[in-house]
Amino acid sequence: MAKHTVKVAQVRSDTSSFGDKEVPRRVESLTPYGLVTSNYAARLGDEFKFSWPERLMARLWEDENRPRHHYSVPIAVMVTHECSDKCGKGFYIPFADKHEYKMPSPEQVKILSALVQWFGTNIGNRFIRDCLAAMDRIYALPADQREKAFNELFEHKPIT
Repeated sequence: MAKHTVKVAQVRSDTSSFGDKEVPRRVESLTPYGLVTSNYAARLGDEFKFSWPERLMARLWEDENRPRHHYSVPIAVMVTHECSDKCGKGFYIPFADKHEYKMPSPEQVKILSALVQWFGTNIGNRFIRDCLAAMDRIYALPADQREKAFNELFEHKPIT
């Protein structure tokens, strides 16, 4: 297994030696499990047996914000990023090197993590399913009709 280094808070290896083998080591996440607003933190406790989908979303979010490669930017950093005059043009991942990313504040991380955990609630899950269903209906259309269908669906006027 090859060693990788990552740059977020500090450079560290995602593998460690164990005898003659290299074993994966968990790299710290920018959004550790339980770092959410107080009302959502309470819902992660064992006494809330019905909230396993919330706990699942919180764990997946934690894992998704572990740096994996030297070029990756954690999702929480991308979502909270606000472009400045120091950023180049282009929003998408291939242009990530043109942005000057800053670490989100603990408060931003808590709010964002609580939102992701909310997606595990009945209402949040319904929201995701409704969004995916609407996208499926629009993606089923020919490419030249998608913008019109979106505007009709939400009665938006085209951006000019």
